[in-house]
Amino acid sequence: MSNVKLINKGENKVISDHLNSSELDCKCAYEDCTYTMINEQLLIKWMILRAKMAQPLHINSAYRCKKHNKDVGSTAKDSRHVRGSALDIALVGGSEQTMIAMAKTVFPFVKIYSNFIEDIDFYAENL
Repeated sequence: MSNVKLINKGENKVISDHLNSSELDCKCAYEDCTYTMINEQLLIKWMILRAKMAQPLHINSAYRCKKHNKDVGSTAKDSRHVRGSALDIALVGGSEQTMIAMAKTVFPFVKIYSNFIEDIDFYAENL
């Protein structure tokens, strides 16, 4: 996990002009969920996509602790959200088709669900 960064949950650290660490936090209320784990290469690719889109992208979900991941119904044995290597994003205004097409040029894996991109994953082993 050489490219994984740990940030204290709720720290609200500025990562870029368009992203604070609190947007990546697990959405649970568990007291023992105290940090956010995020793959730095995933963040770089998110910033590239954000720049290409030139408009806001809402992060629905990023890091999830194991308990919260189970709470939201994930059955994946090795969820990339738990490893800090997946984002669920939605476009704030604009063309969803454009966002999907651009996401596919930036990320190696894009899964579409309803009106948002359910997972954009960055596999650490592909670095």
